[in-house]
Amino acid sequence: MRLWYKYLKQGLSRKLPVDKFNEESNYGRLRDNIKLLFPPIKKHWKAGLISMFVLVLSSVLTYPLPMINKYFIDDVLLKKRIDLVVPVVLLLTGIGLASYLTGVLKGFYNQRFTQEVILDLQKTMIDKVLSLPKFFFDKNRSGYLMSRISGDVHGVNWFLSGPMVQMFLQAMKFIGGVYFLIFLEWRLAIPVILTLPIPFFAMRYFAKRSYIMSHYTSEMNAKTNASLHETVNTVSLIKSFANEKKASKSLFRMLRKKVNIGYEQNSMNSLSSLINQLMPQVAKFAVMLFGAYWVISGEWQLGSLIAFQSYLSYVYGPVNQLSSSMNQLQTARATMDRVATILGMDSEENTDSGDEITKLTGSIEFDNVSFGYDKKKPVLSNLSFNIKAGEQWAVIGPSGIGKTTLISLLLKFYSTDSGDILFDDKSCKDINVRSLRRRLGYVAQSTSLQTGTILKNLKYGNPGASVEDIVKAAKIAGIHEFIEELPEKYNTHIEEGGANLSEGQKQRLSIARALVLNPDIYILDEPTASVDNLTEQSIYKALPETIKNKTTITIAHRLNTIKSAEKILFLRKNKIPLIGSHNELKGDDDYMEFFETINNCN
Repeated sequence: MRLWYKYLKQGLSRKLPVDKFNEESNYGRLRDNIKLLFPPIKKHWKAGLISMFVLVLSSVLTYPLPMINKYFIDDVLLKKRIDLVVPVVLLLTGIGLASYLTGVLKGFYNQRFTQEVILDLQKTMIDKVLSLPKFFFDKNRSGYLMSRISGDVHGVNWFLSGPMVQMFLQAMKFIGGVYFLIFLEWRLAIPVILTLPIPFFAMRYFAKRSYIMSHYTSEMNAKTNASLHETVNTVSLIKSFANEKKASKSLFRMLRKKVNIGYEQNSMNSLSSLINQLMPQVAKFAVMLFGAYWVISGEWQLGSLIAFQSYLSYVYGPVNQLSSSMNQLQTARATMDRVATILGMDSEENTDSGDEITKLTGSIEFDNVSFGYDKKKPVLSNLSFNIKAGEQWAVIGPSGIGKTTLISLLLKFYSTDSGDILFDDKSCKDINVRSLRRRLGYVAQSTSLQTGTILKNLKYGNPGASVEDIVKAAKIAGIHEFIEELPEKYNTHIEEGGANLSEGQKQRLSIARALVLNPDIYILDEPTASVDNLTEQSIYKALPETIKNKTTITIAHRLNTIKSAEKILFLRKNKIPLIGSHNELKGDDDYMEFFETINNCN
């Protein structure tokens, strides 16, 4: 009992938590948030209408049963009307079968409508999340996001499972129950009606607490899923440091917090249920006591007593149902807040606007560009340079100087703090960001492959690519021979994260994928970092012909790449960047010092 009281006290004392994506916790009104459901509901309105009709019919069929039972006892059994037994039993059987059939149909049509709407809402959530800027993903763990997308969306089921209709039907049932109680015996009905405000006041109090606890539960579920996802994804790191026990303890702490939140919510629900169940039980005992006395003394009929007891459930049942629905509403309201928070976030610039481009000549201009992940600590400051169409550039500089950041700005993963980037003399701010990226062939430093066949991965950016183009790209990337040796060749399945491939094989597939895209500009972030020297030489020997007349920007740490570039952008800390060919920069001390460092490393 003491432990129960402890969790109850903790639950009742909690304040509304801060949403990670809405730090001010200015949640929208329910009436505004619920409008997010209107588009998918409108799309599936026919299924919803059928579900509502069957739900209403299923409920209405139960209304006459207590009165038929009363008639059967008082006017058939007690009056020994054998001629009426079969018709009344057939009527009760017919209503029972109809009620059962509508119950089955209710479950099917309600499930169908709910799942279709949830599926559409989930697609909207996925589209929204994928449209968010890259820095959003930099700051948030993937497991947490997965929980917000999947778990929170399913939490709004309550709004779609006929609750509004159910509440209306319960209200009608309540009114009907009160009427029949008064009709059967007003002296018992009046005290019953006077006790009804008690559960309503309790319901109002616990609804607010349930809303707060639902926010805590959803947030804790998301955090737990994030920790679990991170643990599974870093199992190699955990095992390499023999930290299995430490990882297990860390996960267990998260699970314990989640369980404790559940205990708190359960304690509040049990107290709320106790209050709601107490009054109906007291009423039933009182009715049984007085009703039995009146039946024995001849003031009342037995059928009336049984019918009165049945209609008590029509009065208290809706009250308890409303109380339960209010708790479910608060849970759904909390998840609706979380869904609305994500859907209300700002997408990347020009994802659905801006000029669509289908071709680039390849000229790029950085016009006084400044950028920093922390506004107070810029990574790039007032950077300006021009790349002519078809030029091959190498970007070099010490680690952490901003080379990959420069690439990220080109890809519009981030927006500049000041200045502008122009493609073919057109500001990137005026170009549709998705159409721009389709014209850029990007090979990242850390490769990303999707689960599926090798062929599917190579065609990822260009689904219409021919087999000849794919094989040609694979040969240039030095991966074709390896693929041909596999039992299923290009139809070989790649496991999650490319677990069945070496780093070098993954990187060569990434290069081939960019070549298959046939873009106007190639952006290569240390594309051969994970391949051996011989493979690198074979790739760079074949690349010039493939990317001829196409602008190429390569972050390079290898001598051959640097020396063969037409222009080199040498980024320096707290100094103006140097631009020129290898021969033009040889006279600069900083450049030669850096070049010699690379030479020694190579």
